Amino acid sequence: MKNIKYIIMTVLSVWLFTDCTKLDKTKADNYYDMAVPVLNTPGNIIVNDNNKSENVTFTWSAADFGYKAVVDYAIYAVYDGGDPYELFSGIEDLQYTTTKEAFNLKLAGPKDDGYMGLPALEKSRISLYVTASIGSDYTVLQSDSVSVDVTTAIAVAAPNYLYIPGNHQNWSPSDAQVLPESDKKGVFAGMIDLHTDGDVQCEFKFTNSPDWDHINYGGTLSALETDSGAGNLTASSGFYYATVNTNDLTASITEMVPSLIGDFNSWNDDFAMSYTYSSTREDKSYSATLDLVAGEGFKIRFNAGWTYNFGADSTENEPVTVGEDGMPVTLGGKNMTVSEDGNYTVTLYYDYVNYTYRVKCTKN
Repeated sequence: MKNIKYIIMTVLSVWLFTDCTKLDKTKADNYYDMAVPVLNTPGNIIVNDNNKSENVTFTWSAADFGYKAVVDYAIYAVYDGGDPYELFSGIEDLQYTTTKEAFNLKLAGPKDDGYMGLPALEKSRISLYVTASIGSDYTVLQSDSVSVDVTTAIAVAAPNYLYIPGNHQNWSPSDAQVLPESDKKGVFAGMIDLHTDGDVQCEFKFTNSPDWDHINYGGTLSALETDSGAGNLTASSGFYYATVNTNDLTASITEMVPSLIGDFNSWNDDFAMSYTYSSTREDKSYSATLDLVAGEGFKIRFNAGWTYNFGADSTENEPVTVGEDGMPVTLGGKNMTVSEDGNYTVTLYYDYVNYTYRVKCTKN
């Protein structure tokens, strides 16, 4: 009899525990215990070339899920009866501030690039609302919509980059060289310098921000991983043309050997350039010393072929004169020259401020 009593008590305890768990979950999902956020109207917004740096702030009242919880808020916009568009998310405060330029890009940027596609330089009426959530298992609370008239400017997207921190530069994303996004969204390509001190193997990663707090790409080049614990990518110390596809998580690098070619050698032979390693990033460079004639053109090409070559990135007629101050170069750019005959050191180096390669010609 005593055993039967214990069994009954155990069953009752399990039933009560299970029932209380359901009640707790029900409480979290019970609409009558909740309070939806209320979005305050930000007023009509005008964006133009003179005020893009100004801020616009969205504010709302706190959502209540019936008990204490960390709440994530998101702001959505709807235009002309279309689908809701997430403007900003992952917000834990009761306000969000952004620049008018960033807000304008979300609205008037092209749809093909993931933006709303509102007409530029026109006034449009949009509806805004804010959502609140505490996890995927619970109800998402949504505010009532507010209508806002927005006059947009022409949207200019900031260039997207991948940063390349590694043992070649002390693992510092904020000081790293970058790969620019190509014409194809999500595909990044360009020349990268992976030379290391002592020519030891280079270990590196790609990051989509100049820090470690966002997406980091590691693993292997043929199968990139975004897990923060993914292994480092590796390559021999050297100079490369890199392509990274963040859509299918693949990458490739091709070693590049630069040389000079031009009128000085009848565009036939390649004049070798030598690499100088430095612990100071700005002093890493390729260079060659040779005689040049004013008005005669030259270029830097790679692997003794024309698939990859650097020329002046300029609107001037070619050949473009390059001096000691340097000139930005681009793949397939214009022929370069010097202002007067003489013996010159031609130097290829990376501009960490403007994220581009440059060439300078120093007369000896």
